[in-house]
Amino acid sequence: MAAVAGAVADHVLHGMRRAADCRKIVVNNGGDIAFHLASGERLSAGIVGDLDRPSLDAWLDIDASQPITLKGIVTRIDWLNPHVWFYINVKDDSGTVTRWGLEMGAPHQLQARGWLRDTMKIGDEVTVQGSLARDGTKRANARTVTTSDGRKLGAASSEGNTPPR
Repeated sequence: MAAVAGAVADHVLHGMRRAADCRKIVVNNGGDIAFHLASGERLSAGIVGDLDRPSLDAWLDIDASQPITLKGIVTRIDWLNPHVWFYINVKDDSGTVTRWGLEMGAPHQLQARGWLRDTMKIGDEVTVQGSLARDGTKRANARTVTTSDGRKLGAASSEGNTPPR
């Protein structure tokens, strides 16, 4: 989810219409732009600081055709704009622990889905459903997070099918 407003949103949408044939783009009254992906579709999005002289300042590349479910222990939570990131240690069958970074939507989008800053704490065990990063790193875009007490919350993901609160 990319949070932009007003004239900036207009420029972003204009550029997207010129550059790609998007299946569905939604802009809410807060200026957030949601790119909805179906299985097999992929998204590459860039953020530029100057629309007259664009250079790539940040990017996200996920693949909805590569779903993943991870179960692990929360080690870090960055509750910041524009996206909340959290990290979990996942232990495989052989006992090897791997750290994964998981991206969710903006804090206000998570709050609309029932999240609070303390919904997930360091040390909690969580189960995450989402899609892998295309670059092969241990990162993913979270779609849902099931907390240790069994609550399944939407992650305000850039994928479609994010359940509301």
